[in-house]
Amino acid sequence: MSSGVEFVRATATDVGDVLSVLDDAAAWLAAGGVRQWPERFAADWVTPAVERGETWLVRSGGRTAGTVTLDWSDPLWSDLPGRAGYVHRMAVRPVGRRHRPRHPGLGRRTGPRPGRRGAPA
Repeated sequence: MSSGVEFVRATATDVGDVLSVLDDAAAWLAAGGVRQWPERFAADWVTPAVERGETWLVRSGGRTAGTVTLDWSDPLWSDLPGRAGYVHRMAVRPVGRRHRPRHPGLGRRTGPRPGRRGAPA
């Protein structure tokens, strides 16, 4: 089992893992009074991005610790000129007991870095 962090492009067989991370993060947000995401994510909402190869799993210590979706278009921003990538549904497993991260620093390492194209950091 690896102790490092790795990014793996999600496949159809990984949709359950993607949903599990998103649902855990949504529950954690809701417990803190943040109503940003639905209580439960539907598979048909994430599957198209997985099928297009836009969704990544973040693994730490051999376990799924997070997910991020990187889109190359977004209807909300379609009126802006230039090329851009859009980060969607970025989540890491919520903090553990006493607010200690299960995977310290993973949130900073999950998103794409400015200036890098096509894959998470």
